[in-house]
Amino acid sequence: MRISGRCQDFAGKQPEAILKLNNESIDFLKKHDLLTIPKLAEETWGITMMSPERQLIAPFFLGGADIIISYPTNNMNEDDRLMSMRGNNPHFSRATVHHEMIAGHNLEQYMNSRYRIYRSYSTPFWTEGWSLYW
Repeated sequence: MRISGRCQDFAGKQPEAILKLNNESIDFLKKHDLLTIPKLAEETWGITMMSPERQLIAPFFLGGADIIISYPTNNMNEDDRLMSMRGNNPHFSRATVHHEMIAGHNLEQYMNSRYRIYRSYSTPFWTEGWSLYW
């Protein structure tokens, strides 16, 4: 696979990179006292790999209770590998991890499952990472 520049250091190390970016995001939020992060929310999340087939439709990672990461695999063709690397480069990934994890979808789902669970309706305030934009 042809990979140039800084992406070369990132190739094959997506899980480690995601963990590092998640920790940076949490540290930033705490340093600037932007929101209260429950310790359990900070510690209880997982990582799964998006299938190469699904990456053809969504060549970037997604999140919620777990983060679903994308990166090239040895059974992908060259163009698909490059597209996966473009959509998951270190610079885009920083914002995406923040949006998907804490303070985004992951924290929202954590809070929704524990507080005022009688509000079992859809609302624009608890979707698409709005706590991040707050």
